[in-house]
Amino acid sequence: MGDARVNRREFVGAAAAIVGAGSTSFASDAADTAGGQRWLIVGAHPDDEAKAAPLLLKERKPGDELILLVMRLCGEGGIYERKDYPREQCIATRSAEMAESAKYLNAKLRWWLPPHPAAVNIAATPANVEKMLQLLNEIQPTRILTHWEEGDPHPDHVGTSKLVQEAVKRWKAPGGTQLIFWGQLGAEVRQKHFVPNRFVDLSAPALLAPVLWSFFLHRSQTSLRIMEKHLKYYRSHGQRAGVEYAAGYGVRKR
Repeated sequence: MGDARVNRREFVGAAAAIVGAGSTSFASDAADTAGGQRWLIVGAHPDDEAKAAPLLLKERKPGDELILLVMRLCGEGGIYERKDYPREQCIATRSAEMAESAKYLNAKLRWWLPPHPAAVNIAATPANVEKMLQLLNEIQPTRILTHWEEGDPHPDHVGTSKLVQEAVKRWKAPGGTQLIFWGQLGAEVRQKHFVPNRFVDLSAPALLAPVLWSFFLHRSQTSLRIMEKHLKYYRSHGQRAGVEYAAGYGVRKR
């Protein structure tokens, strides 16, 4: 990876300091809620919500409210790059990590399915679209972030994106609502039509460290090897934006 490689000791030390400080990077003033943005982050699985962290770090304001909607959690994928752990242990581990992530991002956590569902992929069925529409009417988000479906290799990511988009088509959204997409790590070539129109400059270590830590909180699903893939992804977006590291998003206004 050349000069993009992180120093392990420095990264772990910086990330630990962030957590020890109480995640002030993502803090929101709970006493000032009038007129704030209401962010709805819709991720297929625990750890997908971390893809929204750069934009939150850059644009979240005091008084904004953040809701994390996780579509499903099953144990069949294993943990720590192994599939020989009992399914119940995998579910318990990922559930605990997701709760920690919500606390780190100062967000409310909601599950589309219970934390212990049967293994079934998310799809934009009529019943699911109606359920998502009801959630949109309840939450009334002003910003909705989710997966970019084209070229994503995971069927849950694709199904989640299509489901959200179908519901948004039917939703009588308030004026100025934004639908925002993130790309998939490692799918840069396959997602050739994902062309970000908003970039968050992550070149400063003080910005990059808390973003990487938002992924590392899901430690049963990550490793330093995967962290290097994240850096490669942010470096590719940085080249588009003319900086060292950046996170790119596709933004559509409703």
